[in-house]
Amino acid sequence: MVKKIAIIGTGIAGMTLAERLSSQYDVTLFEKSKSVGGRMTHRYHNDFDFDHGAQYFTAKSSAFKFFIKYYYEQGVISPWDARFVDYDEGKLLVSRKWNEQHWVAQPSMNALVKAMMNNHDIRLNHRVTAVNRVGEYWKLLFEEGEVAHFDMVMFAIPAAQCCQLMPRDFAFYPKLSEYSMSPCYSLMLGLDNSPNIDWDVAHIHDPIISWISVNSSKPGRTGSVSVVVQSTNDWAQENFELNFNEVQSIMLEKVMNILNVTKLDIAHVDLHRWRYANSPKCNGPLSYYDECLGLGVCGDWLQQGRVEAAFLSASNLSVCLSC
Repeated sequence: MVKKIAIIGTGIAGMTLAERLSSQYDVTLFEKSKSVGGRMTHRYHNDFDFDHGAQYFTAKSSAFKFFIKYYYEQGVISPWDARFVDYDEGKLLVSRKWNEQHWVAQPSMNALVKAMMNNHDIRLNHRVTAVNRVGEYWKLLFEEGEVAHFDMVMFAIPAAQCCQLMPRDFAFYPKLSEYSMSPCYSLMLGLDNSPNIDWDVAHIHDPIISWISVNSSKPGRTGSVSVVVQSTNDWAQENFELNFNEVQSIMLEKVMNILNVTKLDIAHVDLHRWRYANSPKCNGPLSYYDECLGLGVCGDWLQQGRVEAAFLSASNLSVCLSC
C-alpha cells in the first residue's frame, strides 16, 4: 500500500519535495496562505505589481542549473540584467554590473512555484496547529477544525514554526532551536509618474533601508512603475512591534529622498512584515530526517536564505526518503 505523506509549506522547498516524492508516495501539501510560493510571493493592486519577498535567485550548483534550464526553455524564468548601483547617505556611489547571472520568474516571482504545481494535491488556507502521533499514524489538526492522518510528515517551513509543531521526540529537535531567521519589512510603492531613475536596483548603505528595486523593470512585467523597498534585518528586529503606520512613514521618508519623488507622485502604498525573512550562512546538514518517526525537515534556512538553498535542501531530503 502506498504511504501517505503530508508536506507542510508550499514554497520552493515544499514543492520540490513534492515533485521528487510523488512517484513513490501519496503526497498532500498544506499551505496556511491563500496561494503557493512562500517567500517567492507576489502582491498586486490595480496596475501595480510587487515581488515583495524574494527579489531574484542565482544558480551555482549543477543540480539547480539543470533544474531551472527547463523553466527557462518554457519561458517561466528569465535573466534579469538589472542596472545595479550603490547608495550611501542618499548619494550614488557607483554603478556596476552584477558579477553573476540573476534570474526572475515571470510575470511574477511565484510563477515558478505555480509552474511546479502540476497535479499535486494542494490544500490552501490550511494552517496546521498540531502534529500528534495516534497509533501508527500522524494526526494533523488544522485551525479550520479539520483533521487528517498520514504515515509521514515533512516540514518545509521556517525553523521557529517547525519547533512549534514538531513533536519533541524528533531525533533532531534540539538542533532546530539553534537556527535563527531575521525579520524584514517590505514597502511597496506604485508611482503615478515615471521618476527619473537611471537604475533598476539599488543597494542602500543605511541603518534602515537595505534594498530598492524598480520591480516593473523585471522581464515580463507590463504594469505601471512599481517599486519594492526592503529594510535592513537589524532595524526590522529592533522595530518589529512598531505600529505599521510608523514603519511606513519612516521608510517612505527615506525612499522619497532617494527616488526624488513626493507624496503626490505616489498612487499606492503597502507594507508587509516578514517575521522570517533571512538566515545566516550555515555549514550543517542540508536536511533532517528521523526514519523511526517518519518526520523530516527541509528549507533554505538550513544553509542560507536563498531559493537555490531551498531546492537543494528539499532534494537532499527526498533522497533520504527514497533510500
